[in-house]
Amino acid sequence: MNTIEYLDKINNAIIDDKRKKEIEDIYRCNIPEAVAKVISLAGSVDFFDEEKRALSYDEIKDGNNTLDYHSTTLKLIPLIDSYDCTYIVYLVDEDKWGKYSSIDKDVFKRRNTLEELLQ
Repeated sequence: MNTIEYLDKINNAIIDDKRKKEIEDIYRCNIPEAVAKVISLAGSVDFFDEEKRALSYDEIKDGNNTLDYHSTTLKLIPLIDSYDCTYIVYLVDEDKWGKYSSIDKDVFKRRNTLEELLQ
């Protein structure tokens, strides 16, 4: 699977309301439709494109362990492993997508959509 196929799969995904509510409860926020669709697909998609892996639902739920940081406090929802200790995250308070370095404990390359970030 490549990035275009992954994004197409997300755009056509049906939202799993139970997962959406659970993530909203964990991160104490409302998540937009695009994030809900990624979460709904978690576990059904694995690797796509070079060095990108969609996280499992359990990895998303346990973001503190996945990012080795307080993702629930900072409201960083990890969604994709980009390797080299980098993750694609949704920044709840900014309503943006970004890359997070678990080494530097910093978010960079903030974008308005997942599509923009993956380009």
